Amino acid sequence: MSRLPHVSSLARAALALLPLVCGPAFAVTIVLAGTVSDSSTGAPVSGADVVLRKGGAELGSTVTAADGQFQLPFDIVAQPQAQNLKLFVRRDGFVAASQDVVVTSGAASRKSFALGLIPQSVSGCIRSSDHAVVVGYFRPAAGSAGDPDIAGRVADALNYDLLTRMQQALDQKSLPSIVACGGARPQAVVDYSRFAKVLHADAFLVGSVNDAALRKVKVDIVVVDRLDLLAAPLRVSSKDVNLDDPELARLDVAAHAAILTALVGGYEQARKFAECIDFTSAAARILGPLPSALESARQRCLQQVPNRGLLSGNAP
Repeated sequence: MSRLPHVSSLARAALALLPLVCGPAFAVTIVLAGTVSDSSTGAPVSGADVVLRKGGAELGSTVTAADGQFQLPFDIVAQPQAQNLKLFVRRDGFVAASQDVVVTSGAASRKSFALGLIPQSVSGCIRSSDHAVVVGYFRPAAGSAGDPDIAGRVADALNYDLLTRMQQALDQKSLPSIVACGGARPQAVVDYSRFAKVLHADAFLVGSVNDAALRKVKVDIVVVDRLDLLAAPLRVSSKDVNLDDPELARLDVAAHAAILTALVGGYEQARKFAECIDFTSAAARILGPLPSALESARQRCLQQVPNRGLLSGNAP
């Protein structure tokens, strides 16, 4: 006797049970949580608008509390296919930010988010170049009216004094950019490296001048790097610097050494070992005998280049 009718009846029974097993599409409630902070200081950002969207449709919104935290519940139809959502955060004074949210079978791939907002006061200072020196806020002398563009004057001095000499050993595309960003104003030492990261600066400078009204000033500089390669901020002073004339302005060799030490880490970490060697050759022309940190970086880069004996930078 044929078994086909029996198989067919089992198939029909399975199909009849399918709606009961799978059920119709249904909505679930998901709660996203997170914290919004100032990328440059780590401080919480209160009053930020948090909106979740799927395409052009808004699924939910909320506002961050005083501690920067938020909870955002939303309803969504559960389906096995991945649904791509976007979490947007906006606050006056900051650049808007967003993160992706993926929901599959009624569950979010993650429910906790940390979003850092970049202050608009420094967003224009961020460059796409791989290596940058960013000159931040320089405090004028106490009681002085101050110069609103000390950062620009220090940056001009570095362009004329330091960058010009680096051009003798580095290709134009490998040179760091030097950017003035007076709005980058850390309020505490712990903020220095955060600003360096936000600005994507291999070397970030802040400091003070003794009296911007004088023709020649004492410039105190603090140098940090975005990769935290320096054990501590480097502090150096340059006396009798003429910031009125970039072609005559000369920072102390110790200031150049600090900036170059912060910069070299960017080339090494990017695995640009040939450029790293050329960079340290340029540093040797500027500084003379290399400080230990620069010499160590040079030797590490040399070990990574198989044909290092053929490189022009192998004999500073």
